[in-house]
Amino acid sequence: CPQQIPITDIMYALKRLAIAEGYAKDTDAPALARTFTKYVEDYGRSFEFGLASRYYMFNKPLGMLKLVPMGLNLFTRGRMHLRPNRIRQMDQLRAIISKAREIGGAS
Repeated sequence: CPQQIPITDIMYALKRLAIAEGYAKDTDAPALARTFTKYVEDYGRSFEFGLASRYYMFNKPLGMLKLVPMGLNLFTRGRMHLRPNRIRQMDQLRAIISKAREIGGAS
């Protein structure tokens, strides 16, 4: 930001406030965030096919059917992979995540 406003920090603060005030109760955001976090912790990056399929399978199984045409289109064009790719040096990422949890008091 040209005005040196920490936009990302503000967005995260607003997110934490919304969750604390109970505004996230009727949304899918917590389930989606847990799924995304799991993939980042396991592979070091997001895995779109796994993220969408796991999220829909456990939260909106019938909604998954709507995504099939788009998924096939992405797959046939080589834009979607069926298996996740793990980053190199996962041990370093896990150490960073562990330290962040230690500092933040999360488990």
